[in-house]
Amino acid sequence: MPPGVARGLTRFLTDSYGLGLGRTWGHTDTVIVVRVWIDQDLCTGDGLCVDHCPDVFVQLEDGIAYVAERGEILNDPGGSGSLATVIPRHVVSVLEAAEVCPGECIFIDIDDMDTDLMPATDAVA
Repeated sequence: MPPGVARGLTRFLTDSYGLGLGRTWGHTDTVIVVRVWIDQDLCTGDGLCVDHCPDVFVQLEDGIAYVAERGEILNDPGGSGSLATVIPRHVVSVLEAAEVCPGECIFIDIDDMDTDLMPATDAVA
C-alpha cells in the first residue's frame, strides 16, 4: 500500500460514514465490514504486520504471516477461509500494517452493507 493510503482511507471512511470505525457510521442503515487476508506467495516474512497488530496477524514457523480471527489462525492460502473479519478497534492498525508491508501482501476488503438487506435476527421460521 503506498505511503499515506491508510490515513487517507481512514479519513475517507470517517468522513463518508460519520461517526467512526466499527459502528453504524453516520447513516443508521449502513454498517461497515472490514476484512483482511494475506497472499502468502508475496509475504517476505519481515513480521511488520505482527508488530502493528498481533491480534490479527501471526507469523508461523514457516516464517510467513497469516491472519487470525478471534484467536484462530486462518490458514487456507488463496481460499475464502483466509479472509478474517477485523474488529473495529483493530481497523486502523490493520490499515497501517498494510501500508508498511514490504511485500505488499496484505489485502483489505471494505464493504458497506445496507442493514435493510441483512437478514432479520428475530424472524420466526
